[in-house]
Amino acid sequence: MDYSFIHIERRGSPFDSLEFFILHQQILELLRSCPYTSSMCYAFQTTENLFLVMEYLPGGDIFTYLDYGVLSEDVAIFYFAELIVALERMHEQNIVHRDIKTENVMIDKDGHIQLVDFGLSIKLRPRQRTNTYGGSVLYMSPEILSHSEHDTATDMWSLGVLAYHVLTLEFPFGENEKRAPERIINDDPIIEGLSLEMTDFILTLLVKDPAKRPSAKEVKKHPVFKGIDWEKLEKKELESANDPPFMEDPFDTGNFDKEFTQEKPICESSAVPTKQFLAFKGYYYIAPELSENNNNECGASSSRNALRNIETVCCTFMFFS
Repeated sequence: MDYSFIHIERRGSPFDSLEFFILHQQILELLRSCPYTSSMCYAFQTTENLFLVMEYLPGGDIFTYLDYGVLSEDVAIFYFAELIVALERMHEQNIVHRDIKTENVMIDKDGHIQLVDFGLSIKLRPRQRTNTYGGSVLYMSPEILSHSEHDTATDMWSLGVLAYHVLTLEFPFGENEKRAPERIINDDPIIEGLSLEMTDFILTLLVKDPAKRPSAKEVKKHPVFKGIDWEKLEKKELESANDPPFMEDPFDTGNFDKEFTQEKPICESSAVPTKQFLAFKGYYYIAPELSENNNNECGASSSRNALRNIETVCCTFMFFS
C-alpha cells in the first residue's frame, strides 16, 4: 500500500488546532469501516509533530479534476451515491463534516471517491446541535451563515451545492464570496441546464429549513438514484462509473495541482519521543487490517515494527502538511 502523510507541528500551533487534529484522528478511527471516507493506516507523534498516515489517493481531488470539464450526469450520480453512503455512516455516529466541497472529495486508484479532511468536523451527542462557525463560504448552509444552531443537515445542503457545481462549474448562489452569504440566507437557488430529475434532487437538498431537508438515508430514495444498487454500493462491490485515474507509476502525482506538489517541504525531520516526552494520550493507531496481517505473518511484534518503520520514514524525510 502507498501512503500519504498529514502533520501538524506541536510547538507554535494553537491548542485548539491540536485539539481538532486529535479529533480528526478519532473520527477517522470511528469511520474506518466506511469504504468512502479516507482510510487512516497509522497515527503517531514525534517530539515536534503529530502525524496521520493515510492511504494514498492517486486520482487527486474533484476540484482539480474539473479542470478537464464538468462531470457527466451518469458519473456524477455514481459519485453522489458514494458520498451519500459516506455521509450516512458519519451521521449515524452524529459526526458532522462541515466542509463538504470539491477539494475534499478525492479519487482512489480504482476510480471511486473518498471523502477527506475532517479538520472542521465535529462529533455531537444524540440530538445535540452546535452553533460554531466554520466551513467554505460558497458551500455553507443558511443556518451556519446566520450563526444558528446546526447539525448533520448542514452537510446535505453542502452536497446540493457540490452537486450543482460539478455538473455546471457554477454555484447556485453565485461565486462572489462577499455577496453569497446574503443570497444563501435570503434568495432562491438558481439551477439551470440540468435534467428534471437532477434539478429536483439538488433543489431537494437546497431547502433553507434544515428540518425539511432529507437525511442521507432518505435521499437515497430519490428517483435520480433509480439505477443504483445500494446494497452492493455500500459494500464497494460496484465498479466505478468513471475510469481509474491515469498513473505512470504508483507514485505518480500528475493528478494533483502543481501548486502543491512543487511546494517546498515544511516539516523537518524530528526525533521519535523519548520516555521523558509528554505525549498526547491515546494518539497512537494501527489499522486493524494492517495489524492482523502483521500478526499472521510474524507475530504481534511486527505490528509495532511496521509502525516504527513508518515513524523512521517520517523522521528521516521531509513532508508537506
